Amino acid sequence: MLEFFSGEAKTPYAGAAQVGYELFGLKAFIDGNWKILWMPPPFASDEWELYNLAEDPAEIYDLSSKYPERVGEMVKRWEQYKENNSVLDVALDLSRGI
Repeated sequence: MLEFFSGEAKTPYAGAAQVGYELFGLKAFIDGNWKILWMPPPFASDEWELYNLAEDPAEIYDLSSKYPERVGEMVKRWEQYKENNSVLDVALDLSRGI
């Protein structure tokens, strides 16, 4: 993060090709300039959203309907990330009533 704040790096994820996270039911996966994001209701639609961070760093324009194949590819990467890192998918557990 220091490199990002000092202007030495263009992204806070410098050196990482892909970054995923889950926090309080919010899920995201970043691959280069692309990011998928899932948030539970009432904050969002309960669907994966897609953003191009290079063109839309504020994540205003959801491109998921324009690029459904990319969403599918990135969801597969998220699922692999989740499995590889033993991520507890809180949103999935809550939807199952666990």
